[in-house]
Amino acid sequence: MRALLPALAAVVLGATVAEAQAERARRAFEPSLSLTLSPRLFGTRVESPTADFSYKSSVGLSLWGELPVTRRTGVAAALTVSPFSKQRSDGSASNVALYESVVLYGADVGLAARLKPAAPVFFFLGGGVVAASRSAAPLAEGSVVEPQGTFAVGYDALRRGPWNLRAVYTGHVVRPADPELDPDVADVSAASTAYDWTFQLGGRYTFGLSRSAP
Repeated sequence: MRALLPALAAVVLGATVAEAQAERARRAFEPSLSLTLSPRLFGTRVESPTADFSYKSSVGLSLWGELPVTRRTGVAAALTVSPFSKQRSDGSASNVALYESVVLYGADVGLAARLKPAAPVFFFLGGGVVAASRSAAPLAEGSVVEPQGTFAVGYDALRRGPWNLRAVYTGHVVRPADPELDPDVADVSAASTAYDWTFQLGGRYTFGLSRSAP
């Protein structure tokens, strides 16, 4: 019995040390997927002397994917869709008008980082494109694709097994496309930049983690 007690103590101590080492070795961005609800607000795309043209805000979905690079950094990519928007004009007399329905898609890739691997807050910096089925200007023809630079600040709530709750604020600095308008339409041009933003809330699944792990 006396020989058994030290052996049991060694097993318990070894398991505790191994668990602590595994926790210390955990990376900030293990392979994971996140699905978030993401309402998006759109900045001015086209300007004229009498009105500014943009898109109506729309509820959408975002899908994030992550892979580790170092213990504190990872590469992250996001795909978004905002299917319920419309062309919008804001007149000089504060008149707002809505026109044709528009579906917008976005794609971004960049680098994500945490100050510590176990920190819940993370930062993202990258870029990509946003595409719309119609220009923001009602008289313009065809779809548009616009480049964008993207930054984000996110929070991953306490993890229970492979799941956790994720909240993200994302900002997009967009270079609006020139509207394809008839030459007779004067004094209408693309804005120099537009600022879009979203607040996203959803769930994140991290692959390879035990369901019982805290």
